[in-house]
Amino acid sequence: MSSGASYFRVGAQVVCEETNCYRVLPIGSTVRVKYVLVDSNSKTIRSETSWCPTSMSWSSIDEFIGKRSGGMVVITVISSCLLAVLLLLLGAVLLLDGFKYVLINPANKTVVAESVWSNNITLYSFVSLDYIPEILPYEASGRVTSSTIVLGQPLCYFNTLTQLKCSQSTCQVWAAIASGPGVNNFDIDKLEPVQIVSASPYPMAFSSQTNRMYFVTKLGRPKDFPCDQLPGIKYFRVGAAGNCTSTNCNGVLPPDSTVRVKYILIDPVSRGVVSESKWSYPISLTSMKSWSSIDEWIGKRSGGMVVITVISSCLLAVLLLLLGAVLLLDCLGSFRRGHDITT
Repeated sequence: MSSGASYFRVGAQVVCEETNCYRVLPIGSTVRVKYVLVDSNSKTIRSETSWCPTSMSWSSIDEFIGKRSGGMVVITVISSCLLAVLLLLLGAVLLLDGFKYVLINPANKTVVAESVWSNNITLYSFVSLDYIPEILPYEASGRVTSSTIVLGQPLCYFNTLTQLKCSQSTCQVWAAIASGPGVNNFDIDKLEPVQIVSASPYPMAFSSQTNRMYFVTKLGRPKDFPCDQLPGIKYFRVGAAGNCTSTNCNGVLPPDSTVRVKYILIDPVSRGVVSESKWSYPISLTSMKSWSSIDEWIGKRSGGMVVITVISSCLLAVLLLLLGAVLLLDCLGSFRRGHDITT
């Protein structure tokens, strides 16, 4: 007899096609099992055990709270009370304009010393929109290059928002451009009590992986991007400012990189984010190819390119022949005219 528990798992063969394999049981079913002794020649049962008691399925479990143990009920009640207290404290903190420390005399319960009031506590909250910035849908050249991308403008993104700290004429529309971990870095920085417009300056944003890997640049105000349909193609080119050096300039993107963009609305007073769109889908920039890597062998040309080259060469040959014929006829005419004068 071997040590340890010996067992037989019914349904151990997940996928089987034989007649008598022990495949998985129906989900939520109730089954009973017995062992039988079968004659291998006649295939008849020679002996058998009794059926086992009914097995309980997961769907038959009574979830009534009265069936719980006393310890389970106590733990549930304590956890609920702690969660309620935590929510109350969080609500109280959100209502505070500031705080100060005081020293109280325990005998007469009077304040004997106190600090000054803290500065007003600024709570950073914002409205998330369902808009997703997209590459310009028109078939225009240069929509995605090795250092720039062309997106549709945030038309009507922030024009219907109300109860903001800034108005349609004072709020500022910016674009956040991130690569790799810059997406998570921006989402973290926007919640911190820092000025998001200077948290990751452009010149150093992509210089190394240890930097924040994102930058923000200003587009205008919500009234500059109305909901009315305007004539012409409205677009925003990321990287239009070239190799600039200011903190929030719209500089070129890192070569061979994949970037994502979102439009954000910033309060000019607190310099915090009050609304934002979703991140765009990843956009891969085109890769630059060295001219020396281009294979000029004619076998790599397409059939149309070969036909155009042959026709151009034939036309050039005909043109040269006609030019030669004209020059020859002109020379012969001059010779004949000179011969007639001498005679």
